[in-house]
Amino acid sequence: MKNLSRKIFVCCFILFSFIVVSKKLNAQLADNIICDESTVSSGTVPVFTPTTGQFFRVLIIYITFPDDATEGPEENIWPRPLVPNDPPAQATKPENPYHTDGRMIDTSEHSSSVNFMSRYSEYTYSDYFCQMSQGNFDFIGDEVKVLLPNPATYYDGQNTTYGTLNSIAIQRADSQGVNFNRYDNWNNANGSYGSDGVVDFVIYHYRYVPGNDYNWFYGNPMVGGSTNPGVSVTLDGKSINKGAWGIGNLYNTTRTQLVILHEFAHFIQDFSHPNINGGHVILGMLTPGHGNSTYCMTPMERSAPWLNWDTATYVDENNLSSSYTLGDFHIHRR
Repeated sequence: MKNLSRKIFVCCFILFSFIVVSKKLNAQLADNIICDESTVSSGTVPVFTPTTGQFFRVLIIYITFPDDATEGPEENIWPRPLVPNDPPAQATKPENPYHTDGRMIDTSEHSSSVNFMSRYSEYTYSDYFCQMSQGNFDFIGDEVKVLLPNPATYYDGQNTTYGTLNSIAIQRADSQGVNFNRYDNWNNANGSYGSDGVVDFVIYHYRYVPGNDYNWFYGNPMVGGSTNPGVSVTLDGKSINKGAWGIGNLYNTTRTQLVILHEFAHFIQDFSHPNINGGHVILGMLTPGHGNSTYCMTPMERSAPWLNWDTATYVDENNLSSSYTLGDFHIHRR
């Protein structure tokens, strides 16, 4: 009996040690990707779209390098553009495993008569913002995939920056027939509804950056996204300079989306707020390291006065004996 107990103890200890070490390793790997946001002003994108027809439509450009043959782990949802021994390279996009067409965002506004928890297709950007805003923000868009004309090794040798690559990508999207008039629906100066000649938002989403180092792309391989796209072009008579970029880095659905959700959230939060120090929070969706993020916005983030997507109940830490009544709550599916 004593030997059995000893064996059980040893097994439990080994299992516990494995869990701790695994979590530590995973945390280190996950925190290797950080956000380096540029200051943006809240109010330049809407946070409420209560009127039918006043949705917020974005363009998502999925960008791949023709020499990217990195397969990634099993949970990776973004196919590699170059399959060894099977050229040529093909433009690819992340494939949402929860939908047969692989879409990551819904293309049209859905009826407000449907409960916000199930209004949009699950595990899409549209679904996320509908749930976080409790049905007050309709975030829809179109997806296009482009293959850059040269391999990463070429751009590395030229010390090419992300802004130049984003500009190449959007020109390629234009050559594929994208109509940029579709993305000018709001006033970028004050967030009111109405065209102003400026595309509202473009997302530049990279699958992976082969050979990413300190000499090219962003100049810091630790950075996985930013609110500065480095683009200034005019297409279809529309000025294009606003948006964000991020690197998918071969993750699952949630983590692939997180970098984009994070960067867009910078446009709807207030950088000057004391709880959002320099654009980031200690605990929440907007943590500096994506690996520490809660994915869902916390009550503090959602109930911020400039956002007002929820009403939070604040607990007095100096009077923990007080009673608090919880209101309605919802759980975002992951």
